[in-house]
Amino acid sequence: MGFLRHPHSHALLLIVTSIVMAMWGSAAWAWGDLGHKIVCEIAYSELNDQARLEVDRLIAQDSEFSSFSESCTWPDHPRKRAAEHFINMPRDFPKFTSPHCPNAAKCLFTGIADDLEVLRTSADDEEKLKSLKFLGHWVGDLHQPLHVSFEEDRGGNKIRESGPCQNNLHSVWDGCIIQKKLGTDPRDVARDLLEDITEADKTQWTAVPVQDWANESYVITRPRLGALLPAGRQQVRLHEHEPHLP
Repeated sequence: MGFLRHPHSHALLLIVTSIVMAMWGSAAWAWGDLGHKIVCEIAYSELNDQARLEVDRLIAQDSEFSSFSESCTWPDHPRKRAAEHFINMPRDFPKFTSPHCPNAAKCLFTGIADDLEVLRTSADDEEKLKSLKFLGHWVGDLHQPLHVSFEEDRGGNKIRESGPCQNNLHSVWDGCIIQKKLGTDPRDVARDLLEDITEADKTQWTAVPVQDWANESYVITRPRLGALLPAGRQQVRLHEHEPHLP
């Protein structure tokens, strides 16, 4: 069944667009459970009535979650489709010009494409529910810069941070920055972030191909981590007042 002929196709397209809009303007803010909930809280709030009804219809069939924002954490507990949570590149990788995985058969690009296709074409609600949860998660992961990073240091997992977070650099981005600078309530944080998003922002963020989402993250990762050696004792300092990559 073609996408345009599917009875819920328009609603599902709006769901995807809202997820993209939620993340494009917030590449520095996700992505442990709290970050993923914030992303999907924003996306849900931007849906029109038709799309929201379709999300609610699918989530109502979920035995574990009662809200879309909570369901976006599902792919991590336990980790499902592990190879598709990130994109690994060599250190001399220039930029993405197409949505193809540089070093593997599967990555975030394939995850997004595969689950978008299920939402577009499937008549199986169980499969669509899984893909809805995966897609919300994938788009969040794609905008966590250290999920679009270097294989050698495992996306910053081998780099220690000696500042206020006291963890590896990947974990700093996954959760510590959000908790210290934005808050711990996903609805409150989502509401605050939404106040800064304009209609022009939404138009701009949703008018680009998926490889540009990855490039936005890589622009953050490459100049900061590209020069670091992937040594187990590699350390960086994160200052309390400015929680950004050095």
